Amino acid sequence: MDIEVLISTMNEKSIDCYKRFNLETDALIINQTDYNAYEEIEADDFKVRMISTDTKGLGVSRNLAILNSRADILVFADDDEVFESGYSKKIKEEFIDHPNVDFFIFKTIIYPVRNPVIIYAFSEYYNHVKITRDKERPNEIKRHIKLWMQVL
Repeated sequence: MDIEVLISTMNEKSIDCYKRFNLETDALIINQTDYNAYEEIEADDFKVRMISTDTKGLGVSRNLAILNSRADILVFADDDEVFESGYSKKIKEEFIDHPNVDFFIFKTIIYPVRNPVIIYAFSEYYNHVKITRDKERPNEIKRHIKLWMQVL
């Protein structure tokens, strides 16, 4: 099972922006800017690719990422997220433990300037889909959780 992180961003000047995400798997960065280009580098044990495009919109960015992805498992992320060390092992374990699940939604930890705010969530399985809901508002799916995965 290969994992590729798909990152949507805007106006990045360099593919070196990958360093701030704490990546340990392949990644594809869709950089919405005012020109079209393609870059690829080998970093540690993974490959980072960046498609710079003059197209606009998050949906367009994510669709472009899906069309150009190369992995079995896709992890969608925004450019302000930092992955916790060991994320690839945890992701693979979840897919092994739950082979009929199509995608997962995971909890996100937000670190404001002073103290971290942990968004606690619990999970339920419905029709082979793992849905994460807020403990304090159990009938509402968290709309601001950004990290999710899908098997294609």
